[in-house]
Amino acid sequence: MKRVLLVLAVLVVAGLATAQYRISSGVTEGLEAAKRSMYPYVSMEYGDVDTTLDGKIEINKVLFTQPSTGRQISTDRIALDTGSLWALFSLKDTVKQHRVPEQLSLVIEGLGVDSAIMSMLDQQASGSMTYSRFDAAGCGDRDAFSRADMSAMGFSKLTVDMTVGYHLLAGGDEIKVTVDSAARDLTGIRADMTIRMPRPINDGGPSADIAQNSVLTKASVKLTDLGANARVQAFCKGETGLSTAAYLDAHMNSWKALWKDLGLKPSNSLVAVYNDYIQHPGSTLTFSMEPFPPLELGDHYISPDPAYLSDRLNPKLGTESTGLRPIRVTEIPAAEDETPAVATAKAEPKTEAKPAAESALKRTTPGPLAISELDQHLRHDVRIWLNNGRRMDGRIQAVAGQTLTLKRYLHGGTMVVPVSLGDIRQVSLR
Repeated sequence: MKRVLLVLAVLVVAGLATAQYRISSGVTEGLEAAKRSMYPYVSMEYGDVDTTLDGKIEINKVLFTQPSTGRQISTDRIALDTGSLWALFSLKDTVKQHRVPEQLSLVIEGLGVDSAIMSMLDQQASGSMTYSRFDAAGCGDRDAFSRADMSAMGFSKLTVDMTVGYHLLAGGDEIKVTVDSAARDLTGIRADMTIRMPRPINDGGPSADIAQNSVLTKASVKLTDLGANARVQAFCKGETGLSTAAYLDAHMNSWKALWKDLGLKPSNSLVAVYNDYIQHPGSTLTFSMEPFPPLELGDHYISPDPAYLSDRLNPKLGTESTGLRPIRVTEIPAAEDETPAVATAKAEPKTEAKPAAESALKRTTPGPLAISELDQHLRHDVRIWLNNGRRMDGRIQAVAGQTLTLKRYLHGGTMVVPVSLGDIRQVSLR
């Protein structure tokens, strides 16, 4: 009996070793083919290729180099996680059969990101990204933290770990998508989304019908402070000469003013939770939503109205100490004395061409605008009063026919919305 067990054990080990070897060899062949196809635009070097018993294929020490510039991107490890060795071994056949694996994750560890690649920080510094204005609120007169600021905080080079994956839930008609990213010693962000499909995805295979008729039932985003808050506070204390408490007060006051500048008012619960988060470095800020009814992924339009979004998404926000609390964002009603005289929508008589300097002055001086001339103010920030009394702030992207396209800065990001010229009562430059 012992001999039988020993033989079985040897066969199992030999089978696992053979499977691991076949998988690793196949991946290595694929990597070599990829190297040949990328050359001479990008060169790739890598270390060992390993297969683990828990279903991961790992590629260690990967380095990409752009020969023309010498710029490099390196990572300690790239892995594909299937959940089990059998799932990994049968992955090729699963894909050939047009079936979706039960779970799959791409793991990247130790991705080096240096300041030369972080050019978007300079875009943020120009104020083109609204959320960056909230980050830097109260830290002197800056609208964002630039690359130089980040370097002064000790972040001239970032090391990022990231996992992107999914898991089919029981029955196969729901899928949980997870994106987990962390910049070491800075910030961690984890997003989880649960999507319900009209049928099990492997009952007939993936299709356009599934993509069009799936709905988002719930989602959450967790923002974990891994050291960023303490470094930002220390940096801004030096920039402003304020104490920690005084800087945090200045930050909160500026943060609230930015909401008001956008014509929005956050609920007291939102303000209280955010204040708790910045007061306790190392804490986690959690945002969750359970849309009712669920959001249809095939519907590419959702009203940007903050009151509608607050009711539609059922958002909650909280930290470890506050717990999740319902939050709302509402528009600030336009004050009667804040509304300028109504500008006429009729075309004005043509006049002789004016000097360039005078024309430029006309485009940049705040004041009421003729609706017929809005196409002369592309990429300018404006404030719009609608016939129903609502006020909208944003940047004019285009004017075509009877529709104005407005880029609005909402909820830490941007949203482009159409506005009918017939609905506009007044427009002013900001």
